[in-house]
Amino acid sequence: MIRPALLTNALAAVRTLIQAGSGVGFLWELVGDSLALEGKVERVLPQWELPPATLSLIWPLTRLMSPRLRAFLDFVSGTFLADPSRG
Repeated sequence: MIRPALLTNALAAVRTLIQAGSGVGFLWELVGDSLALEGKVERVLPQWELPPATLSLIWPLTRLMSPRLRAFLDFVSGTFLADPSRG
């Protein structure tokens, strides 16, 4: 078993480290595919994927939902629910 040198759940840190050539890491397709198209990263194990994961969105209940929150929820549901392969 290979032990990772770094463990983080900070997507921005992982993206920055991978782009800087610090090693191999996991990126969501939503992020990794666009970087690959721009020639900034290369997918090295195209036949391997992480197992599906659950994405939960929670927010405080208020009488009015802000337009920014509504836009974010619409984006997430449109991105992930429209494509069942993304979980």
